[in-house]
Amino acid sequence: MNLLTYLSTLTILTINTANAQNAPVAVSCEQDVYALCAYANCTMNEDSLTASCPCYSISGPSLARIDLIPDDQVRQETIDTCTDATSCANNNAPICDAISDGSLWPGSDAVSTFSRELEVENGVLLNEEGERDTFTWKCAVSKREVRLVPNCMLAPCRTLNNPVTNPYFDGEATMECTCPLIKANDDYTLFGGLQDPCDEPALVNVGGPTLNVHAMNREGVRLAWEAVTREFNGENIPSDPSNDDRNTPTISFAKSSAGVLISESRTVPTVAGQMEVDGWGVQKASQNSGSSLTISATAIVMLISSVFL
Repeated sequence: MNLLTYLSTLTILTINTANAQNAPVAVSCEQDVYALCAYANCTMNEDSLTASCPCYSISGPSLARIDLIPDDQVRQETIDTCTDATSCANNNAPICDAISDGSLWPGSDAVSTFSRELEVENGVLLNEEGERDTFTWKCAVSKREVRLVPNCMLAPCRTLNNPVTNPYFDGEATMECTCPLIKANDDYTLFGGLQDPCDEPALVNVGGPTLNVHAMNREGVRLAWEAVTREFNGENIPSDPSNDDRNTPTISFAKSSAGVLISESRTVPTVAGQMEVDGWGVQKASQNSGSSLTISATAIVMLISSVFL
């Protein structure tokens, strides 16, 4: 099945704008190089908000999800142009142009998008018709757990000097993408992956309903991309704590299965005190941009979905 046929079978998500009430969830873009991160096993960055993910370097058509476009103007132009599943079927979506000319993420070598390339090599289960038959892994999320997982859709990427291998994915990854960590509220499934990511700590790319919930939170999406921008541009330079006389609260994490974070002490900066929370017991944050959130061991910032991995 080709990519455009696959796109037409996707669940269509309503994008609540005056100009496009039923815009498709994604459009197809033809790129000389795109990063495929569907099977990435990532490493958390020092900011605790993003992860560095080794990804494949692929050429050809891939899918770009509209409601996750980092640039508001490009997002709105894409919504206005791509009013149904076929209106942007010829690589004519504004998001495709922004990826191709480098304006979406200046300084990047590629952008992470989605395709079905390398799915069999990475353990995706297919039926006789070549369709995805069932999920490969199901990771349980306890109601008492706090779990953050990466999703790399439309994240910026750079070429690695040396290819990376990992038991979780097949072959070599030649790109590294800076991907936001998003919150998994419920059990989630994974299509593909050569090792069980649930029993051992693993920050693997997660989509499905988890990504859908994230995408519906516009402020959460904005904050996630702000964190990616800072990390990708090298703006997260730790300050000397001996020169900082402010009261600096911390957040405790403990790495459990598949990205659960609750024991290593870290400080998480807020963005103008606007980091969203969702009833996990987050203490009141200052409205100053340099402030931090204090979070108990059973609390978490709401950082912020389904066929994208």
